[in-house]
Parts: sequence; C-alpha cells; structure tokens
Amino acid sequence: MNNVIGKCSICGGDVVGFTGIWMAVIPPPPAQCTSCGAVEAGTIIKMMPAPTHPMSQLSRISTSNSTGPVNPLIGAKGKDTQ
Repeated sequence: MNNVIGKCSICGGDVVGFTGIWMAVIPPPPAQCTSCGAVEAGTIIKMMPAPTHPMSQLSRISTSNSTGPVNPLIGAKGKDTQ
C-alpha cells in the first residue's frame, strides 16, 4: 500500500512509498515524490542514537591530556600519588 512517508528534500512535496508486507522476489518500487517525481536515493536511513542508548553519551565523555593509561590505584602515567 502506498502511503505518504515523508517530504521531498528537493521540492518539499509529499513522498509516497510502499508500506506493509512485500511478498515478492523483487524489491518494492522506490518511494517517489508526488510533485517532482524524484525517487529515493537508496535504502540507507538517516539515524541518530536514542537518548537512553549508551552510544548517545559519547559526546558527553571528556578525555584527559595524559598520553598513557591511567590507573586510579596508582595515578596518572604510573606515578605514585601518595
């Protein structure tokens, strides 16, 4: 069934595409703009991490300026901190 699945990045028109179960050997036809006739460029969907996913925390992790591994029991770069 063809449903409106988004907006065209070229003209802003409605993009219709097949949604539902596709029971065929060949893939379904590409989504197409109802205004300018452009078709989808490929099957890669632009994604972003979910807010609760551990990968979304990467931008909040800061790094130190040390060049070696830091062991919390020994201290930075293997020097004794006591």
